[in-house]
Amino acid sequence: MNLMYGITYIAGPFFNEVQNERITLMENLCKKYKVRYHSPRDFMKLASNATQEEMIKVFKSNCQQILKSTLIIALIDDPDTGTNWEMGYAYGKEKPVLMVSFKNKKVNVMLVQGAIGFTQNLEQIELFLRGKNYGYAYADIHGVAYDFNLEVAQQWKKAKETEIY
Repeated sequence: MNLMYGITYIAGPFFNEVQNERITLMENLCKKYKVRYHSPRDFMKLASNATQEEMIKVFKSNCQQILKSTLIIALIDDPDTGTNWEMGYAYGKEKPVLMVSFKNKKVNVMLVQGAIGFTQNLEQIELFLRGKNYGYAYADIHGVAYDFNLEVAQQWKKAKETEIY
């Protein structure tokens, strides 16, 4: 998995003030650590009376942005079928997904196994974005062990050292 020179796709609901605050926090953290990102709320604005044509356009755009990304950060505190779908689509396209939660909650086994890591507080998120090893090991669907900070975050650190933003 090569994350160098990539763009992070920030997946998560943005239907209320708290959800928008979480998305804004992730966008600001990406800016702080010079991680390029794509945030769907910047382009995915559908009115309640959106036409089928408009919905298809947003769907296709969303899929294209996931395909262009090298990492998906999924905010999972609030149940959201769209975020779950994006995570599954990313996994199917062999895009790594980092799940982010600000609550201490249980996560569905299918989501956990399809992700490269799971962070549960701001410190862990910042350590990941800075490329530091936090020491959590996980296993993928094939039983292959990995540590999202050691393998993936170190690649991000190298990319940030060599890329001009």
